[in-house]
Amino acid sequence: MGHWTTARRKSGSSLSRFNKIQIKYGPGLYQSKGIIPRVGLCIVWGPPKCGKSFLVFDMLMHVALGWEYRGRKVRQGAVVYCALEGCAAFKNRI
Repeated sequence: MGHWTTARRKSGSSLSRFNKIQIKYGPGLYQSKGIIPRVGLCIVWGPPKCGKSFLVFDMLMHVALGWEYRGRKVRQGAVVYCALEGCAAFKNRI
C-alpha cells in the first residue's frame, strides 16, 4: 500500500488518519447533548440483535427533526444514515 497523506478537497475539507482525529468537548459542541458531537465520529457496537440499528436510527431522526432525545437537548441538523447491513434487514427494523 502506498504512502497516504492528508488530501485537501475543493470544498476546503480534508481527510485525516483516524489516530490523528482530535475531538473538542464542551458546551454547544453537541448535536444531542453529551451523546453526538457536532463535529467528529460516533461508533456504536454491541452483540447481534441488541438494538443498535434501532437506537441509532431513532437518535438520528430526533436530530433531523430537532426533537428532544430522551430528556437531552438536540440541535437540529442534516443527517445521512448509511444502512450498511443490507436493504432487506434495514426495512425489517423500521
